[in-house]
Amino acid sequence: MSGLSLSATIVRTGQSFAVPQPGAGGPGTYVVFDDTFRDRIRWSGDSALVTGSGAGHFTAGFRFDVPGGCHVRKLAGPDTVTAS
Repeated sequence: MSGLSLSATIVRTGQSFAVPQPGAGGPGTYVVFDDTFRDRIRWSGDSALVTGSGAGHFTAGFRFDVPGGCHVRKLAGPDTVTAS
């Protein structure tokens, strides 16, 4: 779905931020969290609520960690979401 803007909120801190889309992936594929945001979550993990809005809408919960402080890893959350 084109025209979708994403934002994430770290549940523990309430910090919200836009999630820019680097253009990677195919049509309808979006990045919900990446290494750019590793300093916003604890190495041991944090929950994030991701919202997409624009040409559709979705909200999904995820849990990410940063083992060793290097790369963000998804611990829990959907592989696919559908905007309505």
